[in-house]
Parts: sequence; C-alpha cells; structure tokens
Amino acid sequence: MSNTEKTMVILWIAISFILSASGQTNYIFRNINIQHGLPDNQIKGLFLSPDGRIGIRTAALLAFDNGGSFSSHSYHIHQAKYDWNYDNIHQEYVDSHNYIWMKERNYLRIFDLTQERFINNIDSLLQKMGITEELQDLFIDSEKRYWFILNKGKICCIDNNRKNLQYVDNNGIFIEKYGEICDIDGRGDSCWIVHKSGIVRCWNSQTNKFIRQEEQFANQFRSGERVMLKVLPNGDFWLKWQDGVACYNIRKQQWHEIKGLNIKQTDLLTSLAIDNEGNAWIGSSKSGLYIIDKFSYEVEHIHYLPLVGEGYIDNDILDIIINPQNNSVWLGLLNQGICYYHPSLGKFSLINNTNVKGKWEDQNVRSMVEYDNGNILLGTNSGLYCYNPKTSEINLLFTELADKICRKMLRDSKGRIWIGTFHHGLYCIENGRLFKCNLKIKHQKSTSTRLIRCLFEDSKGNIWIGIYGGLCSFNPINHNMEFVSDKHIKIKKFTSPSVVTEDKEGRLIVGDDNGLYYYYPDKEKVWVPEIDAPHDERFHHTNNKYNCIYCDSRGMTWFGTHNGLNILEVENNTLRKMKAHSYGISNNIIMCIFEDQNHDIWLSTTNGLNKIVVKKEKGEYHYSINSFNSNDGLMKGEYYPSSGFKAWDGTLYFGGINGFSTFLPENIIYIYGKINQKRRNDDSGTVVQ
Repeated sequence: MSNTEKTMVILWIAISFILSASGQTNYIFRNINIQHGLPDNQIKGLFLSPDGRIGIRTAALLAFDNGGSFSSHSYHIHQAKYDWNYDNIHQEYVDSHNYIWMKERNYLRIFDLTQERFINNIDSLLQKMGITEELQDLFIDSEKRYWFILNKGKICCIDNNRKNLQYVDNNGIFIEKYGEICDIDGRGDSCWIVHKSGIVRCWNSQTNKFIRQEEQFANQFRSGERVMLKVLPNGDFWLKWQDGVACYNIRKQQWHEIKGLNIKQTDLLTSLAIDNEGNAWIGSSKSGLYIIDKFSYEVEHIHYLPLVGEGYIDNDILDIIINPQNNSVWLGLLNQGICYYHPSLGKFSLINNTNVKGKWEDQNVRSMVEYDNGNILLGTNSGLYCYNPKTSEINLLFTELADKICRKMLRDSKGRIWIGTFHHGLYCIENGRLFKCNLKIKHQKSTSTRLIRCLFEDSKGNIWIGIYGGLCSFNPINHNMEFVSDKHIKIKKFTSPSVVTEDKEGRLIVGDDNGLYYYYPDKEKVWVPEIDAPHDERFHHTNNKYNCIYCDSRGMTWFGTHNGLNILEVENNTLRKMKAHSYGISNNIIMCIFEDQNHDIWLSTTNGLNKIVVKKEKGEYHYSINSFNSNDGLMKGEYYPSSGFKAWDGTLYFGGINGFSTFLPENIIYIYGKINQKRRNDDSGTVVQ
C-alpha cells in the first residue's frame, strides 16, 4: 500500500470515528444558501420579525426570508447610522414599534419594518425617546423594555407599559463597581443584569430597586468574551459565557452548572437560544451544536449537522434563533448560510425505484388511485403498477397495459377503476378483472376516443370523460358517449378539457386549454364567463390554460393554471390572484390541489409542494404559504397535473417524474411562511371584486 493510500485510509478511519463519536441524533437540518436565493452566505445575526419572517443580517446586507423568496437592503447609506464607541459583539433586537436595532462596532443602525427602510436620523429618534446624552450601549429585553447605557455609565430604562424613562443608575456607580453590562433580559417585573465581573443582579421595575444579587461566577468571565442571558417565562434563566453554561432555578435560588461540554481552548460558545420546553441550544465556533435538557441537564452534542437527504455541515455557528410559534430552530453559519430544524423535516417520503421491492420500469407517475387492501395504483408511461405501502413491494398489474401511457384514473362510487390512456382509449378494472371499453360517439373520428384527457364522477354518480373534441357524458353500461357541446354550441371551441370538478351547487366546472365554463347538467345550461360576463374581473385569471380546479369545504374555488393560482372567495365575491415571486409559491405552474383534514390547502407545482393556511379576519381572507422542495425530502423535478389523491386516513400523495411523494399533513407542522395580509397592486398578487 502506498503512502498516499495509507493516508487516505487513516483519514477515513478518523472521520468515521468522529462521526460515530457524535452519536446518532434525531435532529436533521435543511441548509439554505446562495443557491436557494440567500443573498450572502456570511451570516452575522438572525432575528424573528413580528410579521413572521426570518431576518438575516449578513456581512453586506439585511435580508428577509419571505418563505420562498428573499428581499434585501444594503447597509451602505451614509446617513442611516449612529456613530458610537461600542466595541463589542454585534446584536439585533426587535422592539414593539417594528424597529430593528442593530448593534455593531462603531455603528448603530435602525431598520423600520413598516416602511422597509433604514432610519436616517437616529439622533432625532433617540431624542424623542428622552435620550439626549451620548449612547454607549443598549439592550431590549423579552418584555420589550429598552435599556440604554449612557455616557459615564448611566443606566436608564423605558418600560412600554408605563411609557416613561426611569434611571436605574444616574451616577454610573453600578458599572464602576461591577463592570460593564454584558447582557440584560427579564420577564414580568424582574430584570436580570449580568456584568463583566460575573455578578448577576436582579432589578424590579415596579420598585425601581435591585432585589437580588448572585455571585456564583464572580471573576470567571474573560475580557472580551460574549456573555448571554435568557430568561424563561417561569423566571428561571440560562447563562452562557465563552466556555461554560449554567441554569438558575428561581424558585430554589440554585445554580446548576453544566458539566461535560469539554470546550477546547481554541473553541468558544457563540450563541444561546431557548425553545418552548425551556431547553438551551448552544452554538460554538468549532464543535457544532449543544442541546441541553432543561430538567435533566443532559447534553446532546451534534458536531456535524446532518442534512435532509444526505450530507452534513461542519461550520462555525454564529447565531441561533427559535421561533416560539412553531419551535423551529435557525442557525446562522460563518460562511455556509443558514441551517434550520423542525420536527417536520424528514416527514416527507419519496417513493421511487431506489426504495421499493420489485421491478419498476417507469417512474413517471401520471395518475394515482387507492386500490383494494390499502394498495395504491400508479399509472405510468409504461403501464399500471400496484404498490403496497406496508411491504414497499411494487408490481406491474396487467401485462395488457405494459406499453400504455396510463395518464388518468378514477375510482367511482361502485368501486370500479377507470383508466384513461393516451392513444389506447379507456380501460376498466371491475372485480379484479381488466377489460377495454369500446367507446362509441356520434359524428367524431374514432381516434378522438383513444385520447383520454380527464375523468370525473359527479355527486349523482354520473361519469364524465374529456377527450380531444370536448367534454362527454358517459354511459358505463353500453359505453356510449355524447358531447356536451352537441347541445350547446357556444362551448364548441372548448375542445381540450383538462380538468372537471363540481361545486356545492351541482355545477360542473370545466377547465380547458382554451378557457373555462360552467355546466348545469340538471338544467342543461352552460355559462361561459368570457361570453356571458366578459367584464366580470372575477374570471379574468392569470392564465386560461387550466391544470387543476378544486372546490374546498369553505366554498372557495381554487384554479391552478399554467401561470399562477387564482382563488375565488365566494363569501366576499372576490378573486385573489397569486404569482410565485410575490406570494412565495414554489412555481407558477400549478399541477394539483387538495385540502387536508385541517382544511389547509396543498398544491403541487413543477418545483415542489406548497401548504396554504387560510384564515378569515374581519371579512377578509389571509393566506400563509409554506413551500417545500427536494431539500425537504421531496423529489427533484416536476409533479404531474392531477396526479395524486387523499387517502382514507388523510395521507396525501403527489405523483411526478421521479416517483411520488407521500406524507401525513398533520406531521408537517408550519415551518415558516409568507403571510399575505395586504392587498397587492401588481399583476402577480391582485385582489379584484
């Protein structure tokens, strides 16, 4: 063996040992970097904005993750900064007035979230708050109280409830005695202040007096190290310094210093965040992530952050934030962007020929239905397959269909499976037997009945088939078909129906490559928006080529087109238009739409899945959108139109070019989303009435 080969073997053994030493972890992360639209990989700080967005402070920009897109603002505005003598670690705070206070060496910047811009005259803002002396440092605690450190060590506080400025120390005595203030946090009336000397003191905002002093770590902190303190809702708090962590129990008035961190001399603890259970998440510069249980004080060490799919990240963690709304964790890395964790990650299952038992020739899943005994039928470009979710076995079901493109399927109310093919007509599975339907239709070439475009059964058990030529009624007994357009000449132009659904009034809504129309079977009446109501803007959609249409439990109609999503909000007679770049949808080509058991909407596109949470407040609908892609465990590539279904237990299935994705929606908890509460004026997010 050559020296090079020996070196490689030794290196591999060392890496394997380190990975095994880190232990198995249940935590899995998603990496977001410049390849996903992040404007800069060098993360300096993270914060949560009041509107639900993640704020990202990079080396050159202030950016916001809008749940699928990023917006950014440059620092290079000469007037938009306050010069001061601050020479410590950068930090961001969000106050109760939608201002972001950004501390950095030599400069203080303030960003107005309402106006989406940096504030130019910070001096003027400080004077309005009563701060007329030179500012040396500031903090904002969990109760959104401002703490200002002024010239000569004076300390003052502005309580949002009282709206007045209180001097905690008007003479600079406390800082002179205990050292500079490293951090301040508080809950209720109790505010804990940690000094460079290691002394931790509690100030009561009601009495304006110090009521407790803790000296457990006196003279333990080194000069220049980052000390952080986070107070829990129950009053307990975590304290972190360069190479140590401790938890203080307010009821017992006891400290518990965490053992077993084994921080090396060249390493340091950089960040601290607390989750909803009170556990501490600690970032480090060289040894990854530490998670400390609030009650047992057990430490889980994750040196290498495992990623969804495959691989891991080994990088300095400079900041951590945790969203209390969903307990999602965001890690800011030195030069590899962001990693985030949530229990939802890894809950998507991608099924393809890499993880099934059996021979699966074609992974293009064009259609799907639930079959007997919990099995699933998959219509592909090369036949019909049967998949068993319990055993992961897959088999070609009928050799007669082996060379057929099974593009559409329908399971009707009698349990029959109808299979629409491309160029080979219609087949039916009944009582386990497959037979071909001899379709008959008047005044039409026989080739048209071989090209099945859509299948639908209405609430009365009638079956409708879309072929090249238009929508047809279908008799399942004698296989006779009749064009709806034979009785209604004004829909003659709609020769390429792609989707049919039914609304609560019993009307069929037919989406075609050439537009949209409504059909009332009982009344033998059609209504074509472009003819019968050409000026009705509720039907001026973003595109007139329809891939899917869905009527939800609220009575809203969702139109998925080749260029955007359109939502007809029936109660307030409003149409909302959504485009990807302004609403955070993963792509403008909407393929398939379903409603889960929690009444949230899921839709597939040519680039992932999207969850839309709908809420109604004061007569207006608001939409919060999460987008998911291959980084979340989904397939790389497109999903197919109308390929998918909702199983009896609520599990959703979406088929695409590389197999199919399946998941239980209740396991995909809200991670982050773009909340759309304002009406848009641009063409990609308009609301019309």
